Parts: sequence; structure tokens; C-alpha cells
Amino acid sequence: PPVLRPRAGIAPGKFAALCAARKAHPGSTFLIAEDVVMPFLADLPVSWLPVEPKTLTQMERLGLRTMGDVAALPMTAMQARFGKEGRRAWELSNGQDDLTVVPIQRPESVIEGITLPAPSTSRGMLLLGIEQLVRRAFKRPELRHRNVRQAQLHVLIEEGRSWEKSFSFREPAGAERIVEILSHRLQDLELQGAVERIVLHLIGLVEETTRQQLLPFLKPKRVAPISQAIHQLKQRYDDSPLYRVVEIEPWSRIPERRYALIDCDL
Repeated sequence: PPVLRPRAGIAPGKFAALCAARKAHPGSTFLIAEDVVMPFLADLPVSWLPVEPKTLTQMERLGLRTMGDVAALPMTAMQARFGKEGRRAWELSNGQDDLTVVPIQRPESVIEGITLPAPSTSRGMLLLGIEQLVRRAFKRPELRHRNVRQAQLHVLIEEGRSWEKSFSFREPAGAERIVEILSHRLQDLELQGAVERIVLHLIGLVEETTRQQLLPFLKPKRVAPISQAIHQLKQRYDDSPLYRVVEIEPWSRIPERRYALIDCDL
């Protein structure tokens, strides 16, 4: 953000670019051309070199105050006195830097959220909402034929309160397994208020592992035709248009709290 007034440095090498950024004014960019790298580095203090404090102290005691002082010495002398650190300090002071910029690798993730029709204190409603979010997330292209290693649950409660919890899986889990794990771990959860919104963050996407399925003749006969029909509908419409009604709070005066529709996925 502009309010932070970041500084950027541009130079042929990673170390020179870092030094250029440190010399830049807040909110500006400092450019160092290739032919002026060494003159630029020569006046900079040795404290900017990536060496151990002990090595830095020894350099200063020997009168090496700037990178120009280090660059003026033979490389063999620096290496003999300070070892690998001395050689590296000499190379950087002479503008010799072959280090590449390695970007931070952020784990792939998927976020889904749902706002309840009406605030609810029912744990069953919370679990149904989580199940809906898991199934919705696994319908996205990013999770096709993939599992996840971790789930983060964020629950917004009335009066601006919230509740968060992270769940790490021993093995990468798919939709069914995630629903099963979260339902088990949240079975003793006591909500401190009515839930308004649920946000699910799935982290660490990995390729799906193959698991042995039941043989067709071992599956329940009555479920098989329904499961086959749902599979065909998914193939045709890329989603299941079938839902099932689940009882949540049948005693509630608010109709939206009595029942909920969730995906019928057998």
C-alpha cells in the first residue's frame, strides 16, 4: 500500500539491488546501471554485507570500513582470513553476484463462504453449512482430482464476534473425508452465539491418491440406481440438480430455521 511508502532497487545483481533499495528515498525507486555498480558499492559500509557479526567486527578492526576497502584486497587474502564468508564478501563488494531471486511459494488454496438464511445457534446447522461449503469447494476446477492437507474454519457470530479453528489432516483428504473429520471434531462444540456466516479455507492442494472402491455387487442395491442417476446428471449438467431436505430446528418459529436443503450426493 502507498501508505507504507515502499522502496525499490534495480540493479544487475540481487545484492546490489538490495543496496539500491536501502539507498532509495521512501516511496521511490533507485536504479543502478551495470557500469556503475562497483563505484556505487565502494562507498557503502561493510555492515551491509551478509556476514556474521563476529566476521564484521574483525573486518572493522582490520580497518575495512567500506566495501571499497574489501574490493581493493586480493580475493585470496580475504578467503585466507575469513574463509567462505571472506570470499563471498569480496565477490559482492566487486559486484560479482550470481544469486537468483526466489519468490515465496504460497500453498494453493480455495476459499468458500456462506451466509445463513437466519442466524442460528444449532450445531447441526453449522455442520450442514460446512458440508455445503466443502462440496461447493470440490466442484471448483482447482480441486478437480485433488485433495487437501489442511482446513481453516472461520465462523462469524452475532454482535461482531468470531470463532476460528484449523484442522490438519494426517493424509490429504477429499470432500467426504473432510466432512467426516470436521463433523467428528466439532461434535462437542458449544457456540457462544448465533452463527451468521461460515467461511472455509482449504489449504495445501495435492494430487488425488487412488483408493480401492467397493465392487459394484457389494454396494447396496437400492442406492446404486440413485447414485448412477446422480452421476449421469453431473456428467450432463456439470453439477447435481438434486437436493435433500434435512431437519434442523423443527420447533423454530422461523421457517428458514426448521429445514435446510443440501446437495444430494451419493
